[in-house]
Amino acid sequence: MKPTNELFLLIKSLNKNEKGYFKKFASINSKKGEGNYIRLFDCIDQMEEYDENQIRKKFAGEKFLQQLNVTKLYLQKMIVRSLRNYHTDTDPDIERLNTLVEAHMLIKKHMYDTAYRYLQKAREKMSVQETQLAHLQAIQMQYQIMLRKGMYEEILATNDDKLQTELAEIERYKNLCEYRYLQSISMSKTQIDGYTKTDFANEMKLLLKHPLLANEKMALSFKAKMHRYEILNKCYLKIGDAQKAYQSATELCLLFKNNSEKIKTLPYNYFVALNSLANRCISVFNYTEAELHIEEINQVLQNEQLPLSDSQRFEIATQMLEKKLIVLGGLYKFEEAVNTEQTLMKYIGNKPIRAELQATILYFSALCYFGLDKHKDALHRINRLVNDNFDNIRKDIVIAAHAANVLVHLDLKNHTLVKRLLKVFQNFALKHQFNSVGLQDFASGIQKLNVAVAENKTREIKKQIHYLLHETNMPDFLDEDIYKWWLTKKLNEWTI
Repeated sequence: MKPTNELFLLIKSLNKNEKGYFKKFASINSKKGEGNYIRLFDCIDQMEEYDENQIRKKFAGEKFLQQLNVTKLYLQKMIVRSLRNYHTDTDPDIERLNTLVEAHMLIKKHMYDTAYRYLQKAREKMSVQETQLAHLQAIQMQYQIMLRKGMYEEILATNDDKLQTELAEIERYKNLCEYRYLQSISMSKTQIDGYTKTDFANEMKLLLKHPLLANEKMALSFKAKMHRYEILNKCYLKIGDAQKAYQSATELCLLFKNNSEKIKTLPYNYFVALNSLANRCISVFNYTEAELHIEEINQVLQNEQLPLSDSQRFEIATQMLEKKLIVLGGLYKFEEAVNTEQTLMKYIGNKPIRAELQATILYFSALCYFGLDKHKDALHRINRLVNDNFDNIRKDIVIAAHAANVLVHLDLKNHTLVKRLLKVFQNFALKHQFNSVGLQDFASGIQKLNVAVAENKTREIKKQIHYLLHETNMPDFLDEDIYKWWLTKKLNEWTI
C-alpha cells in the first residue's frame, strides 16, 4: 500500500501556536517512554514533501518503526485532540459540541443543577446561531435532568411549550434542509463547468421556478433566507442574467446589514456574501466597487472579536489576495498583479487550498504574466490548468486556459502549433458542451489572424483584429477586457 501523506498535510496545516500547544499537550498526555510521537512530529514537520523513507532512515533500528502506521495513526489522533482543546474557546462549533459533552458528563456525575444551567446558557446561543439539531438535543437533555430529579409537576407545566418549541425547530430545520438541497444542486452544477452557458443553464431556469425561491417568506429562518439569495445568485449567473445575479448578491449583503447581530454570530457567512458581491462586480468590470467590498472583507478579517477559526481566516485572506490579483489584472496593472500572486503563494505555502481557488489563481496570474510578455511564466500556469486534473471543476476556467494557450503561442508566432491548439480548444468545447455564443466565430477569427500574421499581411491583420474587436461576441468564458487590450496592443505591433 502506498504511504499516505494525510499526517504530513495535517502537520503542515498547523500554525506556530498550534504546534507549540500540541507539544505541550503530547508531553502531558503521553505515557513514560512514548516520546516517539513528538520526535516523529518534528521529523515530518521538517519535510518539504512527504517521504516515508526519510522517517525509516532517521529512526533506523528503533522498535516503533515495526508499527509505523499505528504510530502515525495515534499521532494524528493526538494532534486532532490537541486542536479540539486549543480551539475550545474560539470556535463556536467546537464550543457548542463541548458544552453538550460537558453537560453529559455532569449528568453522569449527578450534577443536575449545574448541567441544567450549562444547557440553558447554551440554548440561548443555539437559538441565535440557528443550530436546530444541537438545540433539540439540549432541550432533550434538560428534560432528562427533570426526569431524574423527579420534577413531574414542572414537566407537566412546561410539556406543551417544550413540544411546540421542538416542533418549531424541526420545521425550521426541515425548511433549511430543503434550501440546502437546492443550494447543493445550484452550486454543484456551477462549480462543475462554471458560469458560462451550457446545458445546465436550462436546468437552472427550471430551478428558479421552484416555490421556495419565489418568495422570501417561504424561508423560515435567517440561514434559509441566506441560502435562498445564494441560490438565486448562482442560477441567474448560469442563465446569463448578470444584473439579477448582482441584485441577489446585493440583497444578501443587505440581509446581513439589516440583521447586524448575524454578522457577529455568522461572520464567515457574511464573508461569503461580500465575496460573492465582489465577484459579481468583477464579472461586469466594476472594479471600483469590487475594491470597496474587498476592503470591507479585510476589515471583517481584522476583527479579532468575531468567532472565526484560523482555517476560516486563512481562507478569507487567500481569497482576498486572489480578488486583488484579479482586480489588478482587470485594471491592466500586471506588475502589481504578479507581485500579489507571489505574495499569495508565499502566504499559502504548503497549506492545501480548494481546487477552484487554485484554478482561478493559475488562470488569472497566467493572464497577467502574458500581459507582461513573460510567456514562459504564463505557459507554466496554463499548462498546469490544461494538463492537471481540473476537468471536473470550473470547466469554464479550463477552456479559457486553452484559449489563452492559443494566444500565447500566437504572440510567440508558433503558427503551426496555434492551428493545432485551436483544434484542441474547439474539441474541448464540443466534448464539454460549451455552446457559447461567438465561440466558433472567435476560433475562426483567431485562425485567420494567425495566417495573416504568418504571411505578414498588414491589411489582413488589421481586418481580422477589427473583426475580433468589433464584429464578434467574445465567448462568455473569456475575459473580454483583457483580450481586447491584447488585440489592440498587437494591432500596433504587427502593423508597423
